[in-house]
Amino acid sequence: MSSPAERLCTAAEAAMAAGEVRQAEALVTDALTEVSNLEDRVRARCTQARLALLAGRETTDLIALLRREAGEVIDTDPTAARTLLVQAVLLMLYAWRPDTVPVAEQAFALVEPADEAMHARVETMLGLALVVAGDPDRALGHLSRSTELLRIGGPPQEMLQTLEHVVVALAGIERYADAMTLCRRYVRVVRRTAADGLLPTVLCLTANTAFFLAELDEMEVAASEALNLARSRGLASGEAFARVCLALVLALRGARVEAEEHARAAAAVLDEVGLAVLVPTTWSARGLAALGLADWDAAVAAYDELARLFAEVPTPRGLLHWHADRLEALWRSGAHERAREALRVAEDGVELQGPWEQAVVTRAAALVDDTPHAEVLFGRALTLHEDAASPFERARTQLCFGEWLLDAGRTEEATAQLGAARAVFAELDTRGWRDRAAALLERACSPKVADGARLRVVQDSGPVRVQAFGPITLVRDDLRERVPMGGPGGLLRYLVAVGGSAHVDKVIDDLWPDAELSRGGERLRTLLARARRRFGPIVVRDGATIRWASGVSVDIDEFGELARLALSKDDAAIDHARAAMELVRGDVLPLERYADWAVVARERHRQQRLALLDLLAADHLRHGRLSAAADHLRRAIDDEPLDESRRARLAEILIRGGDRVGALAVLSDAERAADELGVPVSPVVRDLRRRVAEGGEPA
Repeated sequence: MSSPAERLCTAAEAAMAAGEVRQAEALVTDALTEVSNLEDRVRARCTQARLALLAGRETTDLIALLRREAGEVIDTDPTAARTLLVQAVLLMLYAWRPDTVPVAEQAFALVEPADEAMHARVETMLGLALVVAGDPDRALGHLSRSTELLRIGGPPQEMLQTLEHVVVALAGIERYADAMTLCRRYVRVVRRTAADGLLPTVLCLTANTAFFLAELDEMEVAASEALNLARSRGLASGEAFARVCLALVLALRGARVEAEEHARAAAAVLDEVGLAVLVPTTWSARGLAALGLADWDAAVAAYDELARLFAEVPTPRGLLHWHADRLEALWRSGAHERAREALRVAEDGVELQGPWEQAVVTRAAALVDDTPHAEVLFGRALTLHEDAASPFERARTQLCFGEWLLDAGRTEEATAQLGAARAVFAELDTRGWRDRAAALLERACSPKVADGARLRVVQDSGPVRVQAFGPITLVRDDLRERVPMGGPGGLLRYLVAVGGSAHVDKVIDDLWPDAELSRGGERLRTLLARARRRFGPIVVRDGATIRWASGVSVDIDEFGELARLALSKDDAAIDHARAAMELVRGDVLPLERYADWAVVARERHRQQRLALLDLLAADHLRHGRLSAAADHLRRAIDDEPLDESRRARLAEILIRGGDRVGALAVLSDAERAADELGVPVSPVVRDLRRRVAEGGEPA
């Protein structure tokens, strides 16, 4: 007769299978209070560990508990110790901890040779632990043996769990083709044995693996079947997994509305059952959909949420390559400093990854490199793609490289890269990327026709708006055009820097400081003609002045006027400040970082931005909106990292909000800032830190 603890564990496992995570948690808690012997304790701990994985809970304490309890019984009951160690290894693997190998080896040493199912399971976990530890050669040996053992058979649920871990491990060393072969074989096994309850999960594993190979037709078919099966059997977690896979494939294919519907439905199911592990992938799908359709702001929002979730749910970073995607979204939206920070995160340990991960990170590095060295990085990325699995990712690199070549005026080379990318996108039916490649190809192949069409749009439809925060873009009706760095694009960038107009002699002196005046005049006339052909009549010569044509508006100029009104203590100062900050989409003239004529403009706008952030922070604080005040101060600190006073104000706000730990971290940063400047820490910071450390309130 089963014990009360065993019955409660059985009920908890049934609740987990049905996706009722919160109910399972209550049952496991009751089971742990009913434990009366070692067998009950091991069963309850294993159920507790599986539940923690399913729900995405913090597991550090549970890992330590499992290892300690295993050590207590390893001499008297090796089988119980092995079972506890296996659960500890699983938790460590899902936390992607590189110190898992010794624990996995300890569990492996306790496996009975005759227990083939357990042998396969522990062999797999040891292989995955070696993947995490960066030893792919040893890992592959263990994974090959576990794959052979999978063919022997065993309890279906145990074999499925082993299959999941083998697939994850093979993906971790970028052996996607091997993982797909295994998935397809196991689909056939499950169909043959009529284990329909397992089929949705196996189909989802197949769909997820197909993602890495860009086998999108198979991905969509497998995910659709999994969804229908899961819904018909009431398997909430299976339904969520299937919807996540569908959201990904539809995002790649440009079906943004449908992808969003599946992502939202998956998130709702995951929230209902308390299953957190898959939630980040719903945001990855949203990010991919926005990237494909060139909606950079939406992509940034999705990847920011993804980053937040990944900080809470430990997930192998190499499996979705989301770091490089986030970087591209940030860079193209104009958030260049954030993009560079994202690159530093992506590059951390990338040399231990496979060719795909290295390729996409190298592509990301090329995107943020505004020097000729970017060409070398693009070439290196394409070489790495030769050994990587996904034709889609290679095509994305060719798209980025082609755009870079086009901006550099190397039309023939750009056409080759863009044509190759469009062909792959068309074959895969990834519509958003296909259309982006086609638009760039049209510009490369028929610049005069395209420019003429743009010119007619300008003449027929009226005003042109210059978006000058971040990458400079011309907007007219629904047409958006990125302004390239060199040639006529340089003239537009110069006008942005000088406020919209400048004397001819100053333009010549700034752009061609080594040229004689007559030679500079010829160059300016040529540049004006090229600008008219390229962008339409948006820049004119008015006597001795070069200026924007009438009807051209520039967001940076509007920002400057709103900032002036806000800082002049106008009655509507706060409204003006908010309106000004809403225009800020990125850095000012980020590609002209080393041009002398851009320095003054960049610094002027930076100081205005800092003043507005201080003004808005003070207003939020005055009205008790502590979180908003802190956010504005953080933005100001990002712009001026060596300013102690703002850090002190931020610390005071955090203390008022009850976040003493955050306040201490901010004050430590303030001390580091003083050290970098080579000046003593200010008395305000020193006194505030002392008060916080002692538990007192700030003065």
